[in-house]
Amino acid sequence: MNIALVEDEEQERGKMAGLVREYAKARGLPLTLSEYQNAEQLLLAHSPGRFHILIMDIYLGGRSGIDAAREIRRSDPEVLIVFCTSSVAHSLLGYEVDAVHYLLKPVDKERLCGALDRCVRKLRLAPKRILLQTAEGPRQVQVDRILFVEVLDHVCTLHTTGERYDVRHTLGELIRLIGGDGFFRTHRSYYGNLAYVEGVTAAGLEMANGERALVARNRRRELEEALDRFVEEQMWQT
Repeated sequence: MNIALVEDEEQERGKMAGLVREYAKARGLPLTLSEYQNAEQLLLAHSPGRFHILIMDIYLGGRSGIDAAREIRRSDPEVLIVFCTSSVAHSLLGYEVDAVHYLLKPVDKERLCGALDRCVRKLRLAPKRILLQTAEGPRQVQVDRILFVEVLDHVCTLHTTGERYDVRHTLGELIRLIGGDGFFRTHRSYYGNLAYVEGVTAAGLEMANGERALVARNRRRELEEALDRFVEEQMWQT
């Protein structure tokens, strides 16, 4: 869980950072916490998908938290935003940036934990996403939109329902990030999503978008068995 904390008052920032760390430890959640003094620092550090949650003061020196949230929302519709404020005067503005929660300052442990619990529930209900390093920079990708991964000429390419990404990861790293649920390694250079398989031919896997993924000869029988199990599981779930 990656959280950005933006608070211009050093003492309050330290207190809140301590509460966030206590929360993550008590819930058994992995945590990467990044602290920023103002909106400008956050905007320089932000990239789509980098943070799961932003905890941000509205009244900051320089640009306000609302202004920063507006800019972030242009490129990052998924990040969950929690505002902290000493006044509810700007609470209505939070609707335009889809804020999850407001915390009145001084922030206490019970209210902060309640806000984070709400965020964690939203994250768990959301489709699984992974953060990848691409040629264009960090990119968050929804796992259930991945068709297959291929390695050609030492370049690892992710094929999704919308785009292709050349990523700065090995195939082994991607397999660990994606997980094995519904995926199958058809070849030493290919990892496919069984949900998008239209058929298996002598040339390989025929994917739903018309592309093809190679299948190693010694993996064909195991692949067909995995496809049968996958289809059967999908039937039971429906």
